[in-house]
Amino acid sequence: MQAILTVLFALSYWGYANLAEIAGFPRQMKWLVASAGLINLLYILAMLGQLEAGYWILLTAGVISQLVRWGLVITKKWQPDFADERVHLYDFWMLFVGILFAIQLLKSPLIHYDNYSHWAVMVKYLHFTGHLPDAGQKLITFTSYLPGSSLFIAYVVCFLGYSSGTMLLGQFFLIWSAIGALFAVLPDERRRLNQLVICIAIGFSMMANISIRTNNLLVDYLLAVFTAGALAGIWALRQKPALQLVFFFLMVSSLLLIKNSGSFFVLILLVYLLALKKKWTWRLADLAGAGISFLPFWTWQQHVKAVFPNASNHAINTQHYENALAGQSQIDLNALGNRILHHLLSWQTMSTREWVLINVYGLLLFIVVNLILKKKQPILRTVFGLDIMIGLFYLSLYGTYAMTMTKTEAMSLNGFERYMSTVIIIAILSMGALTAVVIDRCYVEQNIEKRDFKSYKSILTKNIYQMSSLVLLVFSIIAMLSEINGLAYNTRMARKELPVKLAKMAKEETQLNHKKILLVDSEAGNVDDDYDYYLGRDWFFSDHVTARAAFDMSADDFKNYVYRYDYVVLPVKHQTFSALTKQAFQEKVASDLYQVTAGGLEKVKNREIELNSRWIDKINSEL
Repeated sequence: MQAILTVLFALSYWGYANLAEIAGFPRQMKWLVASAGLINLLYILAMLGQLEAGYWILLTAGVISQLVRWGLVITKKWQPDFADERVHLYDFWMLFVGILFAIQLLKSPLIHYDNYSHWAVMVKYLHFTGHLPDAGQKLITFTSYLPGSSLFIAYVVCFLGYSSGTMLLGQFFLIWSAIGALFAVLPDERRRLNQLVICIAIGFSMMANISIRTNNLLVDYLLAVFTAGALAGIWALRQKPALQLVFFFLMVSSLLLIKNSGSFFVLILLVYLLALKKKWTWRLADLAGAGISFLPFWTWQQHVKAVFPNASNHAINTQHYENALAGQSQIDLNALGNRILHHLLSWQTMSTREWVLINVYGLLLFIVVNLILKKKQPILRTVFGLDIMIGLFYLSLYGTYAMTMTKTEAMSLNGFERYMSTVIIIAILSMGALTAVVIDRCYVEQNIEKRDFKSYKSILTKNIYQMSSLVLLVFSIIAMLSEINGLAYNTRMARKELPVKLAKMAKEETQLNHKKILLVDSEAGNVDDDYDYYLGRDWFFSDHVTARAAFDMSADDFKNYVYRYDYVVLPVKHQTFSALTKQAFQEKVASDLYQVTAGGLEKVKNREIELNSRWIDKINSEL
């Protein structure tokens, strides 16, 4: 059955992509258009309270679309333009690398803290409850976070099966669809050098994403590739303003549904879109389209206010920001500004080094193309625009840290490089796309139709072209294999991490419950920063999880404390807990899952917890 659902999902996803191509979008962009369209449709269904039925409706519609297309082709009632169906080198590159990524991600566990504080637990909630979080639940605490990517991943998981690997694969579909759209900028798809320039840029973007990587459900890299793919798509559709506006709407609404910070990247897309237009009528249409594309974002804000009136976790609330700023002294704000400035100017900062390298590369490209080859190209203008984007993002992070974080968190610049990697990745991918276009404009034969194997200025330039293509092909594959090996290394190292240990001793709960779980950890840091707390809530799907490392109490107090819970989980050996258990219950405990009974702790043999707390209620009434 699972294999059948997987095939149906693949057919459905393919069907939506082909619909995008039939609508007139370049084939390189069809998967991104399909992904963005599904995010918006899933959001509408979720807001209407029809998410579970919506999964099957969308699956069926996609499958029917694909089957109808095949039927029309077989009966020769409709024939696609097979010239557009031609397979190129980058198609093989994307397929080969994509398969390797998919295989590795399917084996990857979720380790990062934020997977359990929100992203993974949100997907789990959507999948097993079939609706958005409501006011009655206490499991999802970041209730103002937008559900865009989580909805899409839950849709994938519905048909491919629930696991950490399929969740990562679902997000990878979004990432890979956006990366594929970058190739839409190619004026001539047959030129291998142009293709491989973008391929190597993708490899560099993976290197810049080293702090998060694709084996996490965090959306930093997703925001970057969606923005870069949108920029490439807007440029590719510059001769089709109506289709360009539709694409802009889909990308803006998707970015805003993925995360609040997507609004910054929407501004980048809008400025770029308006800069490409010459007629004021189209600019007005673009502004109107931008306003309409904010509707999903606005409806979510209204939903949060109605369902979670006290939500404050990253909610868009002017009063909240005003109060946050009012609570900050000018000295604190200046100190934070100086801290960020020092971070920016330090050569030890990775994002700073990458920013400098981007500018150095842009300058070298300008010298070669504009000064040596005498081809006038807007290279410096593009680099300057990317610099403005990065500089503005620094300022936006300053505001974010000042208004949404505690003084300690802000001054430590917690997660700063992770956030900065987003705009750095956009710049890297944009420079790759720009280079591909510029190289094409430097060819001796500018008429694409007349280009053939003889279209070179000399034998020397042909040799340089072929050698450069070979070098870029080798290094682009090496870069991607290095990233995949990094993921494999993280997977091996994860065997020692708490989520993997927990999975070995307790079966994951899939039904939302209120079971009282005590998770004991010998690492106080995991308890203090709430890692154990969020991990336990996700794994046991319960809103009554307590994590504890220290047990400085008497045997009697310890016994009464343990009786408060239904289950005790010991992922690792805990000397103090073991000693107190021996004193209080005359039992020996090791790393395992235990049910709390009237007589003490009883090891759970089938690893699956069951709620039976009648005796607990009796004991509590006697205490």
